[in-house]
Amino acid sequence: MRKILSAALLLTHFTLSAQLQKGTWTVSASSDAPPKFQFRTNSSHAKNYQFSLQPQFGYMLTDQLEAGAGLVFSAYGSSYKYGVPEVMTKNRNTELGAQVFTRYYLKKDGKLIPYLVASLQYSRTTVVNTNPPAASYRNHYNEWQLRGGAGLNWFAGPRVALFSELTYTGTWGSGYGLSHGVNLNFGVRLFLGKKRK
Repeated sequence: MRKILSAALLLTHFTLSAQLQKGTWTVSASSDAPPKFQFRTNSSHAKNYQFSLQPQFGYMLTDQLEAGAGLVFSAYGSSYKYGVPEVMTKNRNTELGAQVFTRYYLKKDGKLIPYLVASLQYSRTTVVNTNPPAASYRNHYNEWQLRGGAGLNWFAGPRVALFSELTYTGTWGSGYGLSHGVNLNFGVRLFLGKKRK
């Protein structure tokens, strides 16, 4: 098994041999920092989970300019038992959305490549609350989000980069007004397609 894994890694390293080049496709996935994937239980009968994923697909318009789109999915839920007899309260938030983005890489090649990024995102969040004996409710919220900032690709191989982005984010939508803040996320990015001559 170990030999098969080593051969696969070597094959991947030698067959995928481009970095930034016009006509290259990119695939990336990221999560906010700290990563939003957790499940917790504590002694007070409380349980919660949180998960977030943002896959993106891009295309290099030039050797340094990329444009693309992505999906947004996040889920949060909690439950709590209390009282005699026990009553369970449940909350669930689910966010689905889409985004468009552009990245401008500040140089064409190297191990560390900084870039500038801007994106626009739309998402719809569904909130469900169950709290017996009170009435349960379901609400929907629409949000727009604008991000701008900088990132850094660290190429672990010719086509695989680990990255981090620091962005300033403004969010507005139904029921919330305008909010803003700084966002840090981490992820992995693949560069697929054309090879350098």
